[in-house]
Amino acid sequence: MGYRSLFVIGLLAAALSAPALAAPQVVTLGADTTGDKDPITSCGSLAASPYESTWEGRGLKDTEIFLDGAMSTCEAALAAAPDSIEIKAWLGRVYRLVGRDKDAARLLQTAADSSSLLAIYELSVLKATPMIDGGDDTQAVTLLQQAAAGGFTPALNDLAKRYENGTGVERNPDEALRLYREAADKGDGFALYKVGAAYQNGAGVTQDFGKAKSFFQKAVDAGEPKGYAGLGGLYQNGQGVEADNARAAEFYQKGADQTEPQSEAALAYLYDQGLGVEQSYEKSFALLSDAANQNDGFGQAALALHYLFGEGVEVDAAKAQDLAFAAQQKQVTYANGILGYIYAEGLGTDRDLSSALNYFQLGSDAGDQYSAKRLEVTKLEVACQDVAGSPYEPGGVGHGVEFSAIDPDVEPW
Repeated sequence: MGYRSLFVIGLLAAALSAPALAAPQVVTLGADTTGDKDPITSCGSLAASPYESTWEGRGLKDTEIFLDGAMSTCEAALAAAPDSIEIKAWLGRVYRLVGRDKDAARLLQTAADSSSLLAIYELSVLKATPMIDGGDDTQAVTLLQQAAAGGFTPALNDLAKRYENGTGVERNPDEALRLYREAADKGDGFALYKVGAAYQNGAGVTQDFGKAKSFFQKAVDAGEPKGYAGLGGLYQNGQGVEADNARAAEFYQKGADQTEPQSEAALAYLYDQGLGVEQSYEKSFALLSDAANQNDGFGQAALALHYLFGEGVEVDAAKAQDLAFAAQQKQVTYANGILGYIYAEGLGTDRDLSSALNYFQLGSDAGDQYSAKRLEVTKLEVACQDVAGSPYEPGGVGHGVEFSAIDPDVEPW
């Protein structure tokens, strides 16, 4: 149908046994054995953030924390140094990660009141979670702005995303880019990628593929796999370089090797089309499955097509519908077209022209070419249904007429 052409643990501890804890000295799990550490250093070595000024290059990201060891060590450290703001912030962070939200909020609030940027940021994350007791997105934004004003890199990125998407704040792409630039100046890989994407798309800056390539490479050098997706896109589209799908596939593969969903989805498209690689629905399906499992909207939308047309997997229209809806909720434009097609054809669900019309309209308004093409056809189908269809057929609720009421002289088209 020509649809596809529109598609564009934590770290292990060094030891398994529980740490031997005794205030005021604390022995850390997996720590060096050169001597006992003070409580602050003991806790910080397992729970500090790499974005804290005194822990740059040696702190841990959320996914790198050995939670059990960090929690027991930091609890002992807090007992040994109960007035330490740093320990309260670190232990509050760990409590948030293990789901002890009330304990986390208590410690983080105390540390935030003492101007700990980590605590302010962590508290903003806690407040932004609706299901958590005491969740308050307005307060979360205020805290995030406070942490960002202090130059805390994760806060800069999170606030930039909000301004980019209009989440909890009025959408402001220029402010989003300013915040990304500030984080990029600190060497943050994700922010470097976002600035590169701005130059690639000419969003808020003069389009410059050379600068885009430079920022994408800096992102890769900083350890951000999305940089590979950016570099691959330049080669796939021939932006500032000669178009080369094989070269694009090499970059996408490097990102996919790190399970980066954007790279996986882009590489899957090349496998779908046999561009720069040997055509393989099976490889595409595997890549998209991993991307979708990471809740990536583009991966979900593309995977829906595989289930819809039985490419690399058995046909499952109901699964396709679920995936397309999940993608549509993430504002993936062409997911509207997939949903419209499913309802228009009655695949895995009752045929429903009203729903099809709604999704095609949404997709068309957002620029999806397939939706725009199907929109006019569906409008005619609905008009025909209104004057000649049965109100008792699937999807006829609100449409159709009784047989005796049909006027053969009416021509809706």
